[in-house]
Amino acid sequence: NWLSLDERGLDLKSSGATATIEWANIIEVYESRDFLLLYVSQGLALALPLRVVSAQDFPRLRSAMRTWLGERAHLGAT
Repeated sequence: NWLSLDERGLDLKSSGATATIEWANIIEVYESRDFLLLYVSQGLALALPLRVVSAQDFPRLRSAMRTWLGERAHLGAT
């Protein structure tokens, strides 16, 4: 399984499936203690475990997501 985030959106790959979700199609993103929850519709979210993002890279990811999502990004302090 593989997940990539960039200025276009999310690219997801797993055995037998691939998907691209543009940021315009992400309703909101919330940061919990253990996950980033990326809502693609009301009540349906992709859960990205924070343990897969290094502590060194996480502040950059937060900043980028704020740029990409604006007010739809509900993230902790940088």
